[in-house]
Formats: sequence, C-alpha cells, structure tokens
Amino acid sequence: MQKVLLIGFGNVGRTLAAMMNERSAHIKDIGLDFQVIGVFTRTRGNVADAQGLDMQKLLDDVSSHGRFTGPLTSISPLEACRELDYDVMAELSPLDVANRGEPAVSHITTALTRGKHAVTANKGPVAFAYSELCKLALDNGCRFLFESTVMDGAPIFNLVSRCMKVNEITGFSGILNSTTNYVLSRMESGLSMDKAVREAIEMGSAEADPSYDIDGWDAAAKVAVLSRVLLKGDVTPFDVKRSGIRDVTAKMIAEAEARGKRLKLMCRGRILDGSVAASVGIEEVDNSDIFATLSYRDMGVSLESDLLGTHIVIHKKPTLRDTAFGVLEDMISVFK
Repeated sequence: MQKVLLIGFGNVGRTLAAMMNERSAHIKDIGLDFQVIGVFTRTRGNVADAQGLDMQKLLDDVSSHGRFTGPLTSISPLEACRELDYDVMAELSPLDVANRGEPAVSHITTALTRGKHAVTANKGPVAFAYSELCKLALDNGCRFLFESTVMDGAPIFNLVSRCMKVNEITGFSGILNSTTNYVLSRMESGLSMDKAVREAIEMGSAEADPSYDIDGWDAAAKVAVLSRVLLKGDVTPFDVKRSGIRDVTAKMIAEAEARGKRLKLMCRGRILDGSVAASVGIEEVDNSDIFATLSYRDMGVSLESDLLGTHIVIHKKPTLRDTAFGVLEDMISVFK
C-alpha cells in the first residue's frame, strides 16, 4: 500500500481525489493501492489518519460546508511533510510568484530530504528551485515529478525524457495559458474581458488569483519551467520578458482580424549565445499558423530539437481532469 499526503484541496486536489476513487480498480490492476493519510489546506482545515482517510467524505464536506468537518488536526502543512508517515507527497497549493514559490518549495524540500517522493502541479517550485530539488531527490534516492505544471498534464516532459533521449532542445514556442486564450476567444465573439474572465473563474480554469493569468505571470512561470527543464537555463519568472492581455481591446482584436490574424499570448524560449532568451507577450498570429487555430481553452507548444527537428504537441479543451491525471500519472510513475 502506498501512503499519500496531499497538500492542497482546491479544484485540482478535489478532482484528483475523485479520480483516485473512480480509478481505484485500475490502479490496483497495475499493482498499486493508494491510501491518502493526510490532506492539508490553507482554508478548509487539515485532516490526518494513519489508517487512511475517507476521500468521499472529504469531498462531500467541501461540497456541503466549504471545509472539512473533522476530526481536524492542529499540525501545519509543513509539519505534516516533516512528521507524517507517507510514501509520496502531492503538492497542489496555488502558485505564489511573489514569494518565489513558497511555501510549496519548503513542502517539497522537506519531503525529498526525508527520502519521500514528491509530485506537483504547482509551477513555483520548478520555476524557482528546479536544480536544488532535483539534487535533493537524487541524493536521497527518491523522485520529483511535475508533468502537470505545463499544459495541464499533456506529456511534455515525459515526451522529452522518454522519447527524445540524447536530443538537445534548442527552443520552444506556444500558447501555454488556457485562461488567456479563452478570454481572447470570447472577446473575439464580442464579450468584454471582465465577463470572459468571470466565465473562466466559474469553469475553474483560472488561477486562484486571475491576475496571474491576465498579467502573464502564470505563462511566465511556465516559460521559466520549460527554460529550466528543457533548455537548462537559470531562468525564473522574473527573468522572463513579460506582458499579459490586460491592455487588449476589442478594437485591437478587430484590427488583427481585418489583417487575417488573431491575437494570442505567445510564450517563447530559445538558446541564444549560450543563454536562454525567454518571453511572454501578445502577438498577431497569422491565420495560417497552427497556433491561430487554437481557440478557447486549447493549448499547444512547439519543441525544437537538434536531432528530431520540430514537434508540436496540441492539447484540445483541457479540463481539471487533465491536470489531475497528470498528477496521478506522476504518482504512479514514482513507483513504476
């Protein structure tokens, strides 16, 4: 039996819990049996039981009351990472750029230092502390995986690590933030930005703080992740040349359409003169470009490599289930 500690029980955490219940038989078919022994949150309370928690009860509690009804524990998330008996920790707290990925970085550091596997959908730890966390995992004989940090679980890092061995990735470009792509698509249909953002929040696709999406911080964090992992650059979100979509107007969209183009928040990274140049910004993309075909929540990334050339991964209409599956796949991969 593999004991799981969950840090965070927001949209992704709850979707993961439901998916683990739904696919428990499939998980057992591959020789695993996940048992969640603790769930720790910022606002819903903290619960722990060495014998395993009833995840459906926790889901029902949050649905009915907005928080866990007990029995609660008084220990903090960091103390849980330090003290509880678990095999893998899933860090699913919200992105915090201003605090350089904390407290998630400390949660993962604590787990890896104890020789516990750690997986995350939180971009912050990879964007700010990738090298340090990978070294901790290596030194302590455990694994640190993070597939869901970029493109909601679409296999970007698995594609490179498993299928592109000995290739050097020389650059990437694409649409990595589904919320801004959705907002721009809805504005093309005549909706205001404010209404489109509210729709994205209601769907659960926006960041906990939607300004992270609108001002390009979420995209910058993803660019930093790809730059660190694939291009081996020392890049944080603060090093990414960044602009968001806050200043986009209906007039700008109409003028681009008249020129046969669409406005897209494009993410780019490339090795230039031995260092990584990384950017996020609004661009007019020609209608013949594959990225112009991506609407609403669609995302895509083009990976440029020296041996295999250019490969494009498209993720159509991702949902919270895609993100949760990426986390579940990582949880499985640390044992298989």
